[in-house]
Amino acid sequence: MFDAATVGGMQFYADPVDGAEVGLGREEWFCPGVVSDEPIFVNRSTGAVWYFPDTGIEWWKSAAFERAADDFITFFLAWVAGPHYMQLTGSQPEEQWPDLLSMLGRLGG
Repeated sequence: MFDAATVGGMQFYADPVDGAEVGLGREEWFCPGVVSDEPIFVNRSTGAVWYFPDTGIEWWKSAAFERAADDFITFFLAWVAGPHYMQLTGSQPEEQWPDLLSMLGRLGG
């Protein structure tokens, strides 16, 4: 999965935050990136990808922490290059990436 020694510029998102609804930590979670200001997390032991859906409040204040996929490849194909992209990003169909995904038949019906 993701080696505990892996560090990067995004890892501060996994640091515990006082008052946060969901407890995280670098030993258990890896942050490969963000969508807007919302971090995506990979569980280091299982490889599952989790995210904080947009609830109108800052991600660390949210209790809504949802499993998006069992692994990063599935997450990428479904959420970054597939039918869940607009749900994840709040993008509009006429924007460049959703338009391309639509032309490629990746957004589904």
